[in-house]
Amino acid sequence: MSNSVKIIGFISARLNSPCGMPRSIKVMRAVAATGIAVAVAALIIAVSIGRGFEKTYTRALLDFNSHVIVMGTGEIENPDEVLASLRAFEFSSDDERRLAARYGWLAAWMSDARGLLERSSLIRFVPQRVLIQEAAIEKASRKGVIAATPFLYREALIVGGGEIRGVVVKGIDPATQKGVSGMSIALFDGSNDLGEALTSDTGADTTVIVGESLARELGLNKSHATLRMMVPGKDHKKSNLGREFVEARAVGTFASGMHDYDAQFMLMSLPLARKIFGAPRTEVTGIELKLDDPTRARLVAAAIEEELGPVYRAITWDELNGDLLSAVRLEKFVSALIMGIMLIVAALNIVATLVLMTIYRMHEIAILKALGLSDKKVGRIFIRGGMRVGVWGIAAGLVLGIGIAAAIGAFRLIPLEAEIYLVDSLPIDISGPICGMLALFCAAVIFMTSRLAAHKLATVLPAEGLAQAR
Repeated sequence: MSNSVKIIGFISARLNSPCGMPRSIKVMRAVAATGIAVAVAALIIAVSIGRGFEKTYTRALLDFNSHVIVMGTGEIENPDEVLASLRAFEFSSDDERRLAARYGWLAAWMSDARGLLERSSLIRFVPQRVLIQEAAIEKASRKGVIAATPFLYREALIVGGGEIRGVVVKGIDPATQKGVSGMSIALFDGSNDLGEALTSDTGADTTVIVGESLARELGLNKSHATLRMMVPGKDHKKSNLGREFVEARAVGTFASGMHDYDAQFMLMSLPLARKIFGAPRTEVTGIELKLDDPTRARLVAAAIEEELGPVYRAITWDELNGDLLSAVRLEKFVSALIMGIMLIVAALNIVATLVLMTIYRMHEIAILKALGLSDKKVGRIFIRGGMRVGVWGIAAGLVLGIGIAAAIGAFRLIPLEAEIYLVDSLPIDISGPICGMLALFCAAVIFMTSRLAAHKLATVLPAEGLAQAR
């Protein structure tokens, strides 16, 4: 460290020290630091809430809807053929999935490098085993579908607990459902065998799994699990179930994390749903696919549509809920923007603090300039003074913001109306890297504010300060 830097540091510590300052400047410094702390805390809490909503909604959507849904122009009458095409086209082996998980991030870079080598005729110097490995990684990175299951959607009315509700019945294949869905299912008997719980295919013993919110509203539990279901608008020659109530027994509940799903859906085995609603034995509404990387859903969906032809459409999880996700991202951006403006306003208090310090230290600054200290070095002294106040405020704001956000998330301090916000409490997601970036942003704002003030204050003439000292 040069002597000049040491001298500037010593002088800055002396001039910016609160010792010997009048009470007015100390109070102003405390107000500036407090304003910055409050602004930083508010910014961290706002970003954590936005991330919490986005993460909660995304997790719930992925758990309930799967990553890609393949549907036809109407009902799919040949699901086995579609599944066979998907398996031949996109399904990965365990070895390929492990390879993609470990080296998939290299695929794009290796592909670009290969193109450059081929154009420069240097490809012949690359060992054959490297080319084979590159081809395997590229192949594995294109593989995305790791599980699939068919489903059938139908609407019905249910009566239970003195309530009449319209619900969406989802017929599922218990054998393959768990491979696609990540939502929590709690069976009343305490077992984990979804297939055994939904094996009934007779109207006399219809077993269903209802959403957690729906079960709570209807008063369904292990001791009181009976409800009646009516299939509307159906008239079959072989069965009159469409015109009568069907006795059903709830064997468990599911929790997706989204109130709308938990309050409106009911799960049933696929064969039983076909029988009750009069659907053909092989008919399904669509096929749900689970990917090893949900962020690649659009790429996989486009490839599936190209493979299956124009009769089928592959809908991604973010397309299915695009309005909700767009609203959450907009809310997160606007909240961060407003809190950022609030931080800039709070940082302007540092200008007032530096002005007061300049007035108080005017004669000392004039003496230093008379001894040969340049305006640039005087400006550095002011910048250090402003940054000292700012760093105190940023540190206090980080502790305050992270503490409040963590408490809100851990203890669910702020309940919400699930019918409106889709979740029952304010979600929080605190990210260490995001907090670090916010701290750097705040430091940059304070530095620029201090620099602008220092640039003006450093131009004080020595004669003016010496005259004031007399």
